[in-house]
Amino acid sequence: MNATSSRLARGLAGTGLLAALAAAGAGPDGIPARTAIASVPAGMPTFGAPLDIDHPYLPFRAGGVNVYRGTEGRARITVVEQQLPEIRDFDWQGVPVSCRIVRESKFKNGAATEISRSYFAQADDGSVWYFGEIAEPIPVVPDEEPDEPADSESNGWVVGAVGPDDPPDTASAPGPFLFLPANPEVGDLWKPEDLFPVVDETDVVVRSGVTLRVPAGRFRNCIVIRETTLLDPGSETKWYAPGVGLVQERGRREGLVLQATTLRRR
Repeated sequence: MNATSSRLARGLAGTGLLAALAAAGAGPDGIPARTAIASVPAGMPTFGAPLDIDHPYLPFRAGGVNVYRGTEGRARITVVEQQLPEIRDFDWQGVPVSCRIVRESKFKNGAATEISRSYFAQADDGSVWYFGEIAEPIPVVPDEEPDEPADSESNGWVVGAVGPDDPPDTASAPGPFLFLPANPEVGDLWKPEDLFPVVDETDVVVRSGVTLRVPAGRFRNCIVIRETTLLDPGSETKWYAPGVGLVQERGRREGLVLQATTLRRR
């Protein structure tokens, strides 16, 4: 078992998903357990052209925008996802890896509560890897008190050395984590975040070939991913559509649907 597989096994031990996959019976949502996960890369990635992110379920176009609306508890939320034109380089294994940046702004009852930047690179096999996520300070209007406090979460993490412009207490990860396999299949299981107790997430593909209608349109051939974390009970379910990315999300307290996108060609 290589280092990547060992980290995966350690992270899954507390979720019960390893046992589900190893069992001969049904897995999540009644899906038969698989004895091998062929589409999840087992070795360390190589990055010959990391900025060329053309993954079908996570496409990147500089200047692209997705707009989501939904609820969190009793609050109405809006999330704006921007694919920025600038890039950031991370030193990993002595080699710089250039990453695309996705900026996500979250508004609760009309007020900004969270702004973050996430960093992604595509490996030579077509899989997409996560190089970190950091929180941005939220602008405050002088002499005005916010309606409610900003969401209290970690300042985030990055691969390798923490940059001088990163927020205080940003954590350092020894390497990137797999965000999406190149060709996700039902039963595939991996960890997009594995830096407990800063961040932790386990993903499993539970359905494929799904057709979904949301305010932004009708999307075919969606995959459905179930997310769990050791940091919080419950789970989240996310629907990803080819050519667009995330189109719907449902969790214990939060739900989002895609309202508008510049990524879909009419």
